[in-house]
Amino acid sequence: MRYDEKPQITEQEIREAMDFSTAQVKRNLPEFTTKFQKAYSENGFYAPTDNVDWTTGFWTGERSGCPTRIPGKTSIKKLVKSRLTAF
Repeated sequence: MRYDEKPQITEQEIREAMDFSTAQVKRNLPEFTTKFQKAYSENGFYAPTDNVDWTTGFWTGERSGCPTRIPGKTSIKKLVKSRLTAF
């Protein structure tokens, strides 16, 4: 199937995906408020670490930055802002 023949994502699907990702970030906040995820998993989990590897920016940028674009997510916005100082 060609790209232009595939159905477009709906507003509802976007909202559900953003809510899901925001919930994941919130669930991880206690573990990663002052730490970052390791570059590799151990037993399927990315343990907390200091900013010691090139991959630590993924947690701040990709996982935390995305939910900050959603109105009303001030706790996540504060976290992202505080973590940027580690770079």
